[in-house]
Amino acid sequence: MDLVPPRAVLGLLLLLWAGACVLEAQAAEKLDSCDLVDPKIEEHILKQTSLFATQGIRDEVIRSLHEPCINETAKHPCIKAQKFLIKDGVVYVTNLMPVNGFGYVELIGFLVELYEVSQVYKLPDVEFAYWHDDNPPAETVLRPTAENPTASAWPFPPHDAPPVLAWATFPGNAALVVPYSGAFRCPKDSFDSLLEQVPHMNANPPWEQREKLGFGRWNIFCAWYYGNHHVKTADGQPVPCPRDYINNLYYNHTDKLLTVALNRPLAGSGKPAQQVPLLEQNKYRYIVSTDGELDYVQRAGIRESPGCHSGKSQATALIAGKYDYLGHDSHATLGKMVGIGWSISSKFDKYLLLGSLVLKAEGFVYGWYYPAMKAWEHYVPFMVKDKDDVLEMIDWARSHDEEAHKIAQAGQSFALKHLARKTRLCYIYKLIKELAKHMKYTPDCSKRPVCVPLVEEIKFLKSFDVTHAHCRYDEVLGPYAAADPAARTPEFLKDLTAQHQAVPHHLWGGRRHLLGSSSGSSSSGSSSGRQ
Repeated sequence: MDLVPPRAVLGLLLLLWAGACVLEAQAAEKLDSCDLVDPKIEEHILKQTSLFATQGIRDEVIRSLHEPCINETAKHPCIKAQKFLIKDGVVYVTNLMPVNGFGYVELIGFLVELYEVSQVYKLPDVEFAYWHDDNPPAETVLRPTAENPTASAWPFPPHDAPPVLAWATFPGNAALVVPYSGAFRCPKDSFDSLLEQVPHMNANPPWEQREKLGFGRWNIFCAWYYGNHHVKTADGQPVPCPRDYINNLYYNHTDKLLTVALNRPLAGSGKPAQQVPLLEQNKYRYIVSTDGELDYVQRAGIRESPGCHSGKSQATALIAGKYDYLGHDSHATLGKMVGIGWSISSKFDKYLLLGSLVLKAEGFVYGWYYPAMKAWEHYVPFMVKDKDDVLEMIDWARSHDEEAHKIAQAGQSFALKHLARKTRLCYIYKLIKELAKHMKYTPDCSKRPVCVPLVEEIKFLKSFDVTHAHCRYDEVLGPYAAADPAARTPEFLKDLTAQHQAVPHHLWGGRRHLLGSSSGSSSSGSSSGRQ
C-alpha cells in the first residue's frame, strides 16, 4: 500500500487549518456598527421601536403570531406574516409558506436581503414577523390605553401589536417600516440594477433634450386614503384619487401632461396606452409619481373598476374613517379581499434615479426613507394647494428650469446615497438591533412550530421551479452559504421541499402566487407593469 509522504500530510493539514481559519475569520468579521448618513432616518428607527419600551416584546405576544395560525389557510394576519427567530446571529424562519404563498417578490426579496444582513452584521437575539403584502397591515393599527401603548387591532390574544415589519406604514400603525427589498433587488429593472446605469441615463438624453411634459403611466387604482379626511389640499378638499384624476386631467392638458393609465386611450390616436420601460421614461423632463400598487383584483364581490368607483366605494367603506373597519365583523370581510395594494408606489424609488424632476402626489402612507425626504429639495409635491396644482407645478418647472434641474439632481443624489444596498442593510440591522433591546424573554427554537435556517429557505427558493427565477439568490448564496455554519446537508433541502409542499395552500391569492418561472420572473423580467 502506498503511503502518503509526511510532508504532503503536513501540507494538507495546514491547508485544512488555513481554510478553517478563513471560515472562522469570516464569521468573526461581522460588523456591529454602521452609518445611516441621515440622522432623521436614525431618529425614526428609535421612534418606531420606542413603542415597545413600556410593555416590551413578550413571549405571549409572539405566540399570538404563531399558535392561532397553525394550518390556517385564509386569515389575513396568518397568511401574510412570515415569522423569524434570530439566535446567536443565525436567522431562522419559524413558519413555512405553502408553495402558492410566496408571491412575486414582496417576501422573497426581504428573505434575501435579511440573509445578507445576517452575514454582514452581528444580529442580536430577537423575534419578529415580516408582512409580505402590498398594504400596511390593518391588524396592527394601534388602540392604545394609558396602561398599554401597544394595544391594537391584532385579532388574537393578548391583542397587543406584535413586532411586525412592513415595507410601508401610516400614522397610528405599529408596523415597523423597512425597505421593499424585492423591488430594490429582484426584478430586471430593480433599483440596484438601475444604479449602474445612472451615468448613461443622465447623458441619454441630457436634461436639455428631455421633453417638457409631465409623464406618468400606471394601473388605475385608488388608494383607500384618497377621497376622505386622511389627505386634504390647502383649500380643505379631500385629495381625489390621483391616478384617476390626473389621467382625466391629461385629456384637457395634453400640452403639459402625458399621464395616461395603462389601457386608457391616448389623446389623438385613441390607441390604448402601453407599458413604457423605466429606461425610456427619462426622455421626459418631469415624472409624475402617485401612490398605489395593484397586481390583482379583489374577491368577495369587490371588483376592479376602470373609474375606481365601485371597487373604491366598497373598500373605502371598510377602510376609511377612524379605523372603525377593524372590528371583528369587518375582519371577516377584510379576510375575503385579495391584493387591494393600499400602499406607496414602489416606482418612486426608481423615479428618483432617472435624473428627471419627480412630481409626487401627497399621500398618507410612507416608506422607510421618507422622513429624510424634503419637498422642493428632492422632489416637487402636488395636490397640495388644490387638486389641479400639478399644472402649476409644470408651469413653474418650465419657467424655473435651472432650479428644477437642481431639484432633479438632488433627488438623484439622495437616492444614490440613501437607498443603495449598503444603506438598506445598515437600516435593517439598526432596526433589528433597537427592536431586540425590548425583548422580555430569550428566543428558543424549541418553542416554535418549525425553525429552519434562512440559508436553507433561500436554497429552497432557488431550487423550487415556481420561485427559482424570482430573485438573484446567488448574490447571497455565492459569497456566504458555503461558510455559513447554519447550512445543512443536501438531504435537509429535500426534506424542506417536501415540508413546503405539504403545507395547505392558501385559499386566496393563489392564482397570483402560482407564477411559473417563465411568467414574470424577477431576475429576467421587468416590474414595469407593477406601477
